[in-house]
Amino acid sequence: MSGLVFSENDLDKYLKIETKEGILEGWLFTFDNQTKLIIVESPDERTEKKDYTFIKMDSILNLKWVDKLKKNLFSIKNTNTNQKKIQSRLQNTIREFDQKAKNIYGKNVTVKAQKIFDSLNKTMDCSWENSSIVVLQEVYVNSPYSVDDVVGGSEQTNNRVKLVLSRILNKLK
Repeated sequence: MSGLVFSENDLDKYLKIETKEGILEGWLFTFDNQTKLIIVESPDERTEKKDYTFIKMDSILNLKWVDKLKKNLFSIKNTNTNQKKIQSRLQNTIREFDQKAKNIYGKNVTVKAQKIFDSLNKTMDCSWENSSIVVLQEVYVNSPYSVDDVVGGSEQTNNRVKLVLSRILNKLK
């Protein structure tokens, strides 16, 4: 079809094109009237991807505009979700979060103690047991939280906690 000219209003409209190679359906993705080239976007229903076909306007034998809405292939499909299962998972997540929050914030501890805990917890798993910081479930850092207040655990773990604690205390001075 010679003399085809597309405009901005034609973009994203559904069309059916007949060429020597066959029939193609899809949405007009873009066009260039100077180079006489169009690109048609066609959905691939099996893979939920999009195919783009370049077509020279001179090779179009017949063109028909079809009134069809564009589907969003990337939207969430309507699946039969089990609402009870989702609610249960949400409640479990909230419970786990609450439990972790209890272990992160000490009760009746000083600001300095909480800062020491936060710093230790960046590199080692920590929790509170009353006013003591429990590091790696085996080493205790008791109040007033100096290197001399580190007790328990293996010698290697104990020494590591003392080293990290001494550096934290130096930064807090």
